[in-house]
Amino acid sequence: QRRRMASSTLADGGVRAKRQQINLDDWEAYCVPADHDAAVFWLSAHRGERYGLLGLAGFMFRRVKGFRNQWWCSKAVAAMLGFQDPWRYDPATLRDVCRRIGYEVEL
Repeated sequence: QRRRMASSTLADGGVRAKRQQINLDDWEAYCVPADHDAAVFWLSAHRGERYGLLGLAGFMFRRVKGFRNQWWCSKAVAAMLGFQDPWRYDPATLRDVCRRIGYEVEL
């Protein structure tokens, strides 16, 4: 099933949105309270900004925030959701927060 996905990846050159085929057995989806229009606006404003390799070090050393205009997947999604300090969110932490504030949905 093809879904519209938004994130930031090294392979795709940074912040992007695209339709892609996903294996439903490999994904979890959570409905969280968020402003859809604000998320789309954020994505539009940041499209094409670079992937943040330096920020990945922040998963081990929290003082490393990376650069303001560089993004990894969970940082980009946390920013789209309007979370403060999105650089603090590694994929596992973002998943846990989404589980707590939302509910799981079937894709």
